[in-house]
Amino acid sequence: MLFDKNISDGELELNNSDYNVYTSAENIEIIVCLGNITEDCLKSVFAGAIEKESMIIKYINSKNGEYSIFSGPTEDLLEEKNTRFYLKRLNLEYVSTNRDLFSFMKRERTKLLEISKSLLKEESANEDKLSMEIIQSDLENLNNSVDNLNYIKTSLKSVNDELSNLSIHNEDQNVKFVTGNSDAGKLLDNLDLCYSANGSRLTIGGDGRNNQIFLATWIAKQKIQKTQERVTLFVIEEPEAHLHPHQQRKLSKYLIESFEEQLFITTHSPQIATEFRPSNIVRLL
Repeated sequence: MLFDKNISDGELELNNSDYNVYTSAENIEIIVCLGNITEDCLKSVFAGAIEKESMIIKYINSKNGEYSIFSGPTEDLLEEKNTRFYLKRLNLEYVSTNRDLFSFMKRERTKLLEISKSLLKEESANEDKLSMEIIQSDLENLNNSVDNLNYIKTSLKSVNDELSNLSIHNEDQNVKFVTGNSDAGKLLDNLDLCYSANGSRLTIGGDGRNNQIFLATWIAKQKIQKTQERVTLFVIEEPEAHLHPHQQRKLSKYLIESFEEQLFITTHSPQIATEFRPSNIVRLL
């Protein structure tokens, strides 16, 4: 709630069902203690709220009330703020338990490709430009070859004849079959994921494998976007989903080695927990 940019201000207002029914709670209070604050971007945005490299952000709400956010060096010296003013410099990247690899790639692949393009050196960018021109030429040749197939020409002739008679606007237009996309740029923006094994390309399938590819792609995106201008916290719910125990242990080690930043994981798996120091594990009952 305090650090996820995808949560709107409206969602910070809670419903009665958000309050603990077993204790008949009327209030909710969230206190976040931040330590080891050495980054210039955080020192700038929080200014006087930091003391001895630490500070507090506090959220409070009550039934039928309005939420408030405070920040300051200690709980005794908190000042109320109008918004989560720090989100540009301090935020959170969250992976929920519902990991749909293909929806994620559909949403993120263009951004991922554009970031990769922007990081290319001039020589590599020029090489890619020449390769794109070759791909476009090959694509046009491929589509022309498709047009020349007899069964393609026969199947579309009657359609185009009727289309030209149906409307004056279609007199100089013909319907054609094309191989996915006739523009190389659009073709490359809509690539499908597959993986290669023994020289063959295989369709991605299996929830465990998809989970691994999702996390690998998500982590790669975070590394590409890494900047000194902000600090990001990472939160992953149940990374062990659909994975065998030996794969869970490998994933746990990979996550530890992949992040220098603060990483939070929730898990039901002892295989995930085994790679972490006991002092870093909180057991929730």
